[in-house]
Amino acid sequence: ATAGAVALGTLVVFGIGAAGVDEARALRGREPWLAPGCFWSGWEAATITFCERRVCAVVVEPANAYSNAAFALAGAHVVRRHWRRQRHLMPFGVFLIAQAAASFFFHASATFVGEYVDVLTMFFISA
Repeated sequence: ATAGAVALGTLVVFGIGAAGVDEARALRGREPWLAPGCFWSGWEAATITFCERRVCAVVVEPANAYSNAAFALAGAHVVRRHWRRQRHLMPFGVFLIAQAAASFFFHASATFVGEYVDVLTMFFISA
């Protein structure tokens, strides 16, 4: 499958539909966070957009990226609390930490690779 087909499949799975695809295509070429001199220049832009304005910085969507700290802290709390007794709950904590890391990477970069890692992690956890 081509990268475009994978991206389109990702959009359809998450119910974004044709309007989201058209919006993503319309934004092509207007990605200031991928401009020469920006940290993520040279990477392919993500196909999914969110309401936070993307900026030319190491962390492109700061609010979305840093909000994942809550998931990481919750996961660490679950792992720490259930380390000795209820070990069957530990994978839930590990999954929270993994999803937080993947989502942070996606929102920090706003790249197709970050989007793919984020969605792949969600699919893996839900499988």
